[in-house]
Parts: sequence; C-alpha cells; structure tokens
Amino acid sequence: MSKQRLPLALKGSQCILHIDLDCFYCQVEQVRLNLPPDLPVAVQQWQGLIAVNYPAKAAGITRHMPIEEAFKKCPNLRPVHVATFNMHDPIAKYNDNPSQLTHKVSLDIYRKASQNIFKIFQKYCSKVQKAGLDEAFLDVTDIVNARLIEKYGSLFSEDATEEFSNEIDWEPLGFLALSDEESSLLNPTSVEGDDAVSHLIASDRSPPAPKLKGNWKDLQLSIGAEIAKEIRKDIFDTLKYTCSAGIAHNKTVAKLCSALNKPNKQTTMRETIVLKFMKSIPFTKIRNLGGKLGNEVENALNIQTAGDLWKYSSEELQAKFGQSQGIWLYDICRGIDNSEVTTIKITKSMMASKVFSPPLRLISDVERWMAVLGSEIYMRMMDDFEERSRWPKTLVIHFRCSGEGSGRSKSCPMVKRSEVISPDVITQRANELFKTCEHPFPLLHMSLAVSGLTVDESSSTHNITKFFSNSAEGNFNHKLAFQETTTVDMKASSSRSAKYEKVESNKKGIAALFFSRKDTSSTDAEEGTRCDECGNWIAIKDVAEHADYHFAKKLQDEDRHNQNTAAQSNSVPTSKKRKGVPSNNDTQKESRRLFFQPRRS
Repeated sequence: MSKQRLPLALKGSQCILHIDLDCFYCQVEQVRLNLPPDLPVAVQQWQGLIAVNYPAKAAGITRHMPIEEAFKKCPNLRPVHVATFNMHDPIAKYNDNPSQLTHKVSLDIYRKASQNIFKIFQKYCSKVQKAGLDEAFLDVTDIVNARLIEKYGSLFSEDATEEFSNEIDWEPLGFLALSDEESSLLNPTSVEGDDAVSHLIASDRSPPAPKLKGNWKDLQLSIGAEIAKEIRKDIFDTLKYTCSAGIAHNKTVAKLCSALNKPNKQTTMRETIVLKFMKSIPFTKIRNLGGKLGNEVENALNIQTAGDLWKYSSEELQAKFGQSQGIWLYDICRGIDNSEVTTIKITKSMMASKVFSPPLRLISDVERWMAVLGSEIYMRMMDDFEERSRWPKTLVIHFRCSGEGSGRSKSCPMVKRSEVISPDVITQRANELFKTCEHPFPLLHMSLAVSGLTVDESSSTHNITKFFSNSAEGNFNHKLAFQETTTVDMKASSSRSAKYEKVESNKKGIAALFFSRKDTSSTDAEEGTRCDECGNWIAIKDVAEHADYHFAKKLQDEDRHNQNTAAQSNSVPTSKKRKGVPSNNDTQKESRRLFFQPRRS
C-alpha cells in the first residue's frame, strides 16, 4: 500500500532509533575470553583503563583510572590489555605486559566487531548513520509505516485524526517515559516534581505498564520499539553483545533515551512527554553540545539544564549567538530536531600511527616501526579488498618532529594490487618515501595512511597471465613513478599546508573555542580520519570536538552572510553548497534546512 494511505497525523513524522552497545570494548573481550557477565572487567591500554564494564563501575572503577588504583578498589578485577603490535614482530597479538616503547596499540578486533554489528543494523534498515564504532541512528520510518498499514490499515483513512481508538500494550516493549498522571497511576508512592529523569521512567520494581490509549504517533513509536527489540535480540543471538536503545521521533531525543536505562534495555519517548523530559536534562548532554560549543553557551548564559534556556526567547538567542545558531538552540533545548539520518559513508582512507616518547633519532628505528604500521595497514587493506574489492590510489606518510606544529606529509602512488603479496611491499614503499623527507629527526609522531579507496576493476577481470605481466611491468616502472611523484607531490602537500595555515590565521570568534594545541605525546594516536571539510587528519578521540567546530562555524558564517546581505536584497544568490539562503519571511524553516536537512513529507 502507498504512503499516501497514512493518516494525516503521520505525514512527515519520523521514527528514529538510537542503538548503543553496552561497554563495547569490554563486551568484545568478555565474549572473546568467555568471561561471565557479572565479572568486573576493564580494558587496559598501557597503565590506564580505556573501558570499564558495569560490574567494575559498581565497584567504583572509572575510565582512565590507573591500573594500580583500580586493583585497590576491586581486587578481583579482570584487566585485559588491548592487542598490540611489537616492533620486532609486526603482527597484532595479546601480549603480556607490553611496553609503550616497543609496542603499538591495535584496535582491529573492535573495528571488526563493529563491522559485524553494522551488518545486522543494515539487515533491518537501509538508513543507518554511524555515530561511532558502537552506536548508530536508524531511521525505521518506512519499515514502521509499512507494518502499521499492514496491521492497522483497516482502522484509518487519509483524513483520520490523531485520535486512536485502540489501546497500546507497552509492557513487552521495554521502558516507557510516563506523564505525571501515568506515573502516579503506575507508582502511587512517587512524588511529582521537576526531575523528569527520575520519575518519568518506570523502574524494574514497578508493576507492568498498563495498556494506554494513544494517538497515531504513539502507535508509530510502539512499532519502532518492536523493531528495536528485534535488532537487539539479533545482535545478542548472533554476536552475544547486549545493547541499549532509544526510540523517539528525532535523533536528539532518541540518543538521550538510549542512555536512560542502560544496560541491555530500551526506552521509548512519546511526543507528548518530550518537553517535560527535556526540562531537567543537563544542557551539555544534548547531542552536538557536549564539546566546547555547549560549554561556551552554558557559561555565557549561566545555565545547567535545557529547561534553564527556556527563559530566553528565540530573538534573544539569535541576538547573542547569531540567527541560525540562536534558532537551533531555541529548538534543541525543547527536544525539537529536524535533522535527518544520513546513511553510512564508507571511508575512503585508512591510517595507522604511533607517537614516540622519547623521539626516534635513527633511521633503523623508523624502519622497524614502519614495518609495524605497514603490517597494520596491509591487513586492513586486504580485509577491505576481500569485502568490497577496493584498492587505494595513494600512500601517504605524515610525521612531526620536535619543534614542529602540524607536521609534514608526503605521498606517492600506491603499489598495484597485483604486486602486494605481503606487508613488506607496503613497508618498502613507505621507507623509500620517508627517505625523501628532509630533516625528519628527532621524530615525535609518524603515521602511514592510504587514501582514494575505490573499486579495483582489475580484481574481476585479470587472469593469471595478466597477473604476472602486470607484476613485471609494475616492477619496471616502480622507481620512475615513485621518483616523479615524490618530487612533484609538493603541490598537494603545499595545498594541505596552505589550508592549515588558513585555518590557523582565522582563529577568531567561535573558532577559538575549538582549536587548541594538544599534547599528542601522552597517548597513542590510535586511529584517525581525514576531515572532509578542511582536509586535516583528525584523531578519533578528537572527531566529535572537531565536528562541533565545523558545525558552529557553518552557523556563524551563515549568520554573517545573512546580516551582510539583508540590507541589499530579500533573496540571496545560490552558492555551490546550498541552493538558497532563507528570506526573512521563512527564517526558521530554511535555517534548519541549511544545516540539518529536515525530512520533507
């Protein structure tokens, strides 16, 4: 049946899931080692803890706690050190007492586990947005509406109102956010108040949730909760991982809900409860406000919760933070979020890196570590080739010496797939490239990356004769191609440097909130990615903050553009990225479209 048969109340209404694995790194190790779920487990990296499961948290252990302190709090703690590469044996293993001087962290096991989880997500839904290795947003609106039509189509027509004549049984669908009236009915001893988080959610000790009369949107969410339950069960049955979920009409509320009843539970937030729920939510817990942007707004307005922001009108927020950002803040603190779930974009680059403390000073040490990085990249490339038949076009090394800021990069064409028979081939090419770099010592940081991953057409067309002939030709042309590239590639390197300098020179206003010098020598730069906006390599731990910067920068730039052109014309010429800028008559609708691309019904 067509989408037009839905009740008018559901036109444009979304059903969004946020699914988050519970203590993901710990679960991966618990499943690998077959450890009981009630055992306190922590994932260790060097002398600190990077992940802690719920039994360990109950014992007072926290992330980043030194291992010695953790043992004092919980003598029966089971620490599991992450796998590492050894500079003398570049194959990732679970080594006993690895040293940061001789080993490098490997996150491959978690990366592969994440891939398996996302394969299950994509079985149920094509609109999946990756929010991290262990969490995702799923837009299940189309699937939900199809089920709704199939099960309840006889109860409505196109002109149906929001009234739904049947009751909804929420009991098998996990936790449900309740109104004050419903909370009093379910928990007679509860006290009404402003603390939405404490009393809106039924506890495990509460009697079963009653069948409640709802509207069409509530019914839509109940079917979404069914799907969330199915996905969570599939993940556990297939991979033995538990996860939590939030079900709501938008991404912001769904993400907040998934954290309410961890672990291994799900929570549904109906539209009629959202405003009450948002009132006491800590402001910086809201999506996109957990970094410096949120802290700046919080400090500037002396607020702590989303409800504290309600006393400011939209006009006041626009005057203080700019038109687009002010409107967005006004909406988001009320749980209004029109951003769409953006489907997964498969990365076109991979990187392995290592921070050296003390710095390296000998080419022989560089070559040993290059073998480690080359081995890691090789394994990831081969996994990708096996799964997607892709091969990179470019090999890149990035390094930073003592006294340098952003470091330097150099690149060359990637070795042909037919020539790469072992990690040694990658390592050799990288070593040759490194030797063309001037004054690389003392070396503080080095990364090896491949970019331009595209489908390798030869993988499906070559025969054995072509394989050997290509290999011979490749060996013959190897040095010529390399020499040309390393001498000419300075143009690309200069472009990147110029882009970095441009960013550095514009550290004003809101940009100053996000760019700060970081001491990368204190930890492994385990994994990173190239930012699509500015072209810089960003460490995984800094991605969220870096995204906050670009998000806020776009809002600020748009606001300045509106102010500069408002006096000249009511309409603004189109740009390459956006087809238009909002007129004063339609500011709110169009401002959201610029940055969040709301769903169009």
